Amino acid sequence: MEEKEWYTQQELATMMGLALDKIRTTVSTLSKAGVIKTQRDVRDSRYVLVHATSVPIIRQTLGA
Repeated sequence: MEEKEWYTQQELATMMGLALDKIRTTVSTLSKAGVIKTQRDVRDSRYVLVHATSVPIIRQTLGA
């Protein structure tokens, strides 16, 4: 997968081989705790984007 600054949660699920619901729950929890950096997609505010620097933290949390 190409290196970029922001990833969709679907991209993370695909990258890590995990269910989207598991990614969403983890991202929500870590974001609320202020551990990872997220933002709403400017093109569609229903989607939460995850900053590239947060991906290793999510991987470690999920053991992926």
